Amino acid sequence: MILAQIRRLMRQEALDAYVIPMGDPHHNEYLAPHWQLIKAVSGFSGSAGVLLITQDFAGLWTDARYFGQAEYEIEAYGLELVRLQVPHQPEYIDWLEQHLTRAARIGGDLALFSIQAWQSLHARLEAASLELVPLDEFWTHYWLDRPAKSSAEIFVHPDKYVGEKRSAKLHKLKTALQKSPANACLLTALDEIAWLLNLRGADIPYNPIFFSFFWLSAERSVLFVELAKIGEELKETLRIAGVECLPYTAIHEYVAEQREPLIWSDPRSLNAALYGTLAPQNWLLNPSYIRTAKANKHPEECALIRARHDKEGLVWLYAWQWWEQQLQENAVGELDLVNYMESLRAEEEVYLGPSFSPIVAYGPNGAMNHYSPSKENQAMIEQGSLLLVDTGGQYLDGTTDMTRTFATGTPTESQRKAYTAVLQGLIALSRLRFPAGTAGQQLDSLARAALWQEGLNYGHGTGHGVGYCLNVHEGPQAIGTGASGDKAARLEQGMLTSVEPGYYLEGQWGIRVENLLLCVEDEKAGWLKFESLGYCPLEVKLIVWEQLKDAEWEWVRDFQKSVYRGYEKRILPHLKPWLQEKTFAK
Repeated sequence: MILAQIRRLMRQEALDAYVIPMGDPHHNEYLAPHWQLIKAVSGFSGSAGVLLITQDFAGLWTDARYFGQAEYEIEAYGLELVRLQVPHQPEYIDWLEQHLTRAARIGGDLALFSIQAWQSLHARLEAASLELVPLDEFWTHYWLDRPAKSSAEIFVHPDKYVGEKRSAKLHKLKTALQKSPANACLLTALDEIAWLLNLRGADIPYNPIFFSFFWLSAERSVLFVELAKIGEELKETLRIAGVECLPYTAIHEYVAEQREPLIWSDPRSLNAALYGTLAPQNWLLNPSYIRTAKANKHPEECALIRARHDKEGLVWLYAWQWWEQQLQENAVGELDLVNYMESLRAEEEVYLGPSFSPIVAYGPNGAMNHYSPSKENQAMIEQGSLLLVDTGGQYLDGTTDMTRTFATGTPTESQRKAYTAVLQGLIALSRLRFPAGTAGQQLDSLARAALWQEGLNYGHGTGHGVGYCLNVHEGPQAIGTGASGDKAARLEQGMLTSVEPGYYLEGQWGIRVENLLLCVEDEKAGWLKFESLGYCPLEVKLIVWEQLKDAEWEWVRDFQKSVYRGYEKRILPHLKPWLQEKTFAK
């Protein structure tokens, strides 16, 4: 068993504990199979967690999104689930401080930690008189059936789908570098490199990105990448842009040979092993210029995003009508609905695939925030509970993500009250006007206020940034816990952010309603507001109308009416009465 093998190796290295973070050399949220180390050791397939192993304890720390899933998945691996009290906090360090004796040795693979996370862990352990031992690919000694790397070819994101050409983006990055104290810049976040060069790939599920590093100095622009993934035509395209290509594995040697006095890199994604190739004084650890530039979508991209979400609404309407019709005769498998929605999306040539693992969760499955059905594990959708659907797509002209909760029968009063409180949270942010400079953390309580009034809450963040034909979770902005962004980051014009309050009754059902909101200028100078981009009706059977304030009722009326008017002439003619019913439009 792999756990016994790890413990044997730990004894050989005189390690008292071994920490495995959820990560890869670029600190990606979603991991390629080649880097799913936690899954190999514990069976856990979620996107957030830390494993801690000692000779007599093995535990997985994860947050409320994954409690039910983790408990089920790790049971056969002999691990204990440790529930995080505060999402994205390193509470496993508290365990180490409480359970290990002074001078205990804790090992961690340098390549799996960002330098920011490594330095933070080192400082905490040192203060507790514990030793952090750097390991060099320790996993190679026990992960013997490791999946192969992706061989997917890198392709150009066509000019008609991007706001700026790569030459303009490279020029802006060079200008930012010249204004900084640094002499060179090293990009390590994969979505930043893909955005900068207007390239896309398929190395990581659900994220159209590719493994690479990018170096920029006054003398050279270098893309470190698997050369077999770069065709001759693309290589020539990059050469014209002044970018040369070197092997992905050459990055450590290249950086170690540099004589640049200062290299600018983002500590969130620069791994600790690469950082260690030079002395600390050779690094300028500052947030990447690309991170915010990428999040502030170009006006042309905003126009494409609006059009894409408009088309995505038809997918949801046809899917809703389909499963309702199917239920009149037989139960429907959760995976059947996933496949039907995927078939609708795949009718478009610009479709690349899902933007995350599709969530179609009926009844008790809806109480697991990130449950996804499979052939081996799915429920049948029947008439009598709640159905939570959270899916999205990656398209050349945008990334989508939307959630709706439906009642497949007659809902209970408690379900209706909870749904309405969740909806009030969505409405609160959707109709909000706020001064420029406002941070995501200032908005979180507005989305929870109605739930709190009912004594209800949810354990995940309220909102995350969304990429443009890139990661469905991106920074710098976040509303709530800051899983993929910084909750203190300012919301700016052009940022696309989800708002997804929810409520989950363990073992019974779950509710979540989500739209993507585009940050735009308000009519009042110096103020901003949100534009809703979710074009699927709300479930009117679940709304307690008397629970809504007048302004909230008007928002629902206007939203439903806008959906009806947007699709009444485009939906199949025989479905128009059905659409009227769902939007109460006449």
